[in-house]
Amino acid sequence: MILTGVLAFLLALGMACEGDPTAVLTGTSPPSDQVGPTASPGAPSTPEAAATVPAPSSPTEAAATAESATPPAPRPTSPAAPATPSPGPTETPSSLPLVITDSNGNDVIFEEPPQRIVAYNAVAVETLFAMGEGHRVAGTHDFVTYPPEADAVPRVGDAFNVNAEKILETDPDLIYVFFASSYDQVKDLGIKVLYLESPTTLDGIPQRMRMWGQITGNVDAAETLAAAYEARLDAVLGKLSAVSRGPRILYDVGGAWTVGPDTIIGQLLDLLKAENVAGDLEGWSQISPEVVVERDPEVIITGTAQEFLGNPAFQDVSAVKSRRLYSVEPSGVLSVFGPRFIEGVEGLARLLHPNVFAFPAVVTDSNGNDVTFDAPPERIVALTSVVVEILFALGEGHRIVGTHDFVSYPPEADSVPRMGTAFQVNTEQVVAADPDLISVFYASSYEQVEDLGPTVLYLESPSTLDGIPDRMRLWGRITGKWEAGERLALEFETKLNAILDRLASLEQGPRLFHDDSLLYTRGPGTVLGQVYDLLKVQNIAHDIDRYGQLAPEVLVERDPEVIITTFPTRVQELMEDPAFQEVSAVKNGRVYVVQPDGLVSVFGTRFIEGIEFLARVIHPDRFE
Repeated sequence: MILTGVLAFLLALGMACEGDPTAVLTGTSPPSDQVGPTASPGAPSTPEAAATVPAPSSPTEAAATAESATPPAPRPTSPAAPATPSPGPTETPSSLPLVITDSNGNDVIFEEPPQRIVAYNAVAVETLFAMGEGHRVAGTHDFVTYPPEADAVPRVGDAFNVNAEKILETDPDLIYVFFASSYDQVKDLGIKVLYLESPTTLDGIPQRMRMWGQITGNVDAAETLAAAYEARLDAVLGKLSAVSRGPRILYDVGGAWTVGPDTIIGQLLDLLKAENVAGDLEGWSQISPEVVVERDPEVIITGTAQEFLGNPAFQDVSAVKSRRLYSVEPSGVLSVFGPRFIEGVEGLARLLHPNVFAFPAVVTDSNGNDVTFDAPPERIVALTSVVVEILFALGEGHRIVGTHDFVSYPPEADSVPRMGTAFQVNTEQVVAADPDLISVFYASSYEQVEDLGPTVLYLESPSTLDGIPDRMRLWGRITGKWEAGERLALEFETKLNAILDRLASLEQGPRLFHDDSLLYTRGPGTVLGQVYDLLKVQNIAHDIDRYGQLAPEVLVERDPEVIITTFPTRVQELMEDPAFQEVSAVKNGRVYVVQPDGLVSVFGTRFIEGIEFLARVIHPDRFE
């Protein structure tokens, strides 16, 4: 998400700080490697169970959020150094019967694959589905959010509070838990229980995949999954072989919590040759603003960039001055130590070493096809206004050799040759421009250009507000301007959060009608509808999902207090229409036109200006 969430700092049964406790530590209990809240959009979430967990109110509650009470593993000294293995299967069996020693030191014997598994662990759920064994998952906890297929799995409590009655209703033959407290709650239910704390080393992640292959009897699928993980990690480390050192980094998980070198994330930072400014801490620890300033990180990984950008204490920190504050995408992949963790590794590597990892860049288009870029495209025909805006904002407008007739911004784009409309492409002109990339956002346009020869990237317009800064990041990747794309997206997100902060204490705004002309309007299923929801207005078109027309009598009946239109002539038409003279917005002169043209209709770099305009006219008392 884009919105700044409240980062719950989940505390754990961790180790004490090795540094100066008065200078660095401001808390008493560090959080564990796999626990944490879901941060703001794209934030580096901490562990798996914390997607919606509130901040702990007591040390007891804090301890409950820790995924592992196992002491941290030794810090790896080089990419090739073997890590201490996590608890897993004994060395022999690749087939059943199988003996696994659990985290209490007890042997758990599997004579045959379990058919119905209650998995109180997001890692296990993701792994089983990735292996094609998701049908065995009969229950899980409330915080599991991936994969989408897991939405249909019954919830039987949260990660910390087991609902024994619901578990028994699922009739499982195996319960898998990762907390000692959960084990205590289920050990006497008469069902086989496998209690394994979360992996404490990077090596433990693929090892856990192989373990599930042995348990389910699907050894080949598990080996494929684990081998792919290891190959991708090796590829990342191979690209870094010539890098002597990376930037100084602060990995922020909210509430001044960060990671020491003995956590999995800390080990990852070491492998990626980043200099962790919390390198003298142990476990998950709090670090004071004074120490952050003193150690001057060049990169900050955070889901709450505004907390740094808006704090005068951090204005001289290198990462703040250079705007190198990033979130790892996809959101949450570094918080669950499963098959997708490698995506977070790759994403973090790109952010830390953009020149090393710029290419190849793979983009999945709106047809589900992967489009690979081995180098930045030199000549782009951009048949979408969004792309034109973004490329010029990135300083890459010189790559555009053609666009469509309706592009009107920025002024520099006036000199770009026009090659038809967004719907009807002049293919002869496109071919004559000799592009190496054609960008389209309509399926019909894609069909007109897909066989012309150049690479075609078909991406529909963003369908969510989050998708707008994501699109900026994407074009930063495609053009090799990772950092510029991140800065552009961060600016958008920061401005949006500043608007929403002003509205935080507001419960409900005015009734509003959005008029695109002739009473055609936008419902809550559109991006602009989402904006109106965030601005806390009562959209009188709430029963129209996306686009539709409101009858005049319905407009009068629902009596909007504010009317927004995108056509200048509509203001006078609405104000003078006899049918609307008793409408509150008309009587009070609160009919506004969004200017300049395209400010809220093109989901590009200027869209945030449109949101700012809407916020001011809807809530003038909050934006004086």
